[in-house]
Amino acid sequence: MSNNVTRKNISGAAGPQQQFVTEGYLEQLTGIKKSTWQQHRFRGRGPQFYKLCGAIRYDLDEVMEWIKSNAVRGGARQ
Repeated sequence: MSNNVTRKNISGAAGPQQQFVTEGYLEQLTGIKKSTWQQHRFRGRGPQFYKLCGAIRYDLDEVMEWIKSNAVRGGARQ
């Protein structure tokens, strides 16, 4: 497993583990620069993030939901 992905089960119950990722991983995944993710975080525009022992991490499922919530439907100009 790379330094960009951490799997943790923080609920304490048996079940799927949350996948925490870095801004560098998000850059690789989406093509959106790490600095853009940082600006979104700083300005409160991006997905929820976690500060774990000083390290910034994102729950990958939450990021994917955030991306889907920002979908724009194409179509003719009105």
